[in-house]
Amino acid sequence: MVTDNRVRTFRTNAAVDRYFAIASRFSPEEPVKSVQPCGEGLINDTYLVKREGTAPSFILQRLNTQVFQKPERVMNNLRVFTTHARDRLCSYPLGDRRWEVPQVLSAGKCDFW
Repeated sequence: MVTDNRVRTFRTNAAVDRYFAIASRFSPEEPVKSVQPCGEGLINDTYLVKREGTAPSFILQRLNTQVFQKPERVMNNLRVFTTHARDRLCSYPLGDRRWEVPQVLSAGKCDFW
């Protein structure tokens, strides 16, 4: 996730360049192909990031720091929860049901937003 207080639409080429640069930090192995607004959230801004090659797309989310004043805590809680849920699902398979748990991507050096 990305934290800043910018508006959700791309109004300038500088904004497009900025979101490409941010998305690229989470995708060092494959170049970013596109970053598009995804959905219409009331609190956070969400973007679908598509990559070149065979790498899967991912969601980039900008936390509203006026609502979440300590985004590092939000991201740490999300990382702890997803790791725990994934470990539990591996330990106790649910048969033929398909469960997927979001994965928090690191931007390097344990920077989870």
